[in-house]
Amino acid sequence: EEVKIAKEVLASKDYYAMLGVSKTCTDKELKTAYKKKCLKVHPDKNNAPDADEAFKKINAAMTCLSDPAKRR
Repeated sequence: EEVKIAKEVLASKDYYAMLGVSKTCTDKELKTAYKKKCLKVHPDKNNAPDADEAFKKINAAMTCLSDPAKRR
């Protein structure tokens, strides 16, 4: 299951789909989804070989979506 989660994140090109939120989500929903996904793919918790790259990609998604100018 750990490998599956990491591969799903790496295969996803849409930041919203990667975090599992809709495009009309609030900041609170975005933060909650980000925290849940981070716990699943964090390299210390997930032993999949791609977990490190998946974690970096989730951080990039959150950086982009948390900035209102980039989110547009």
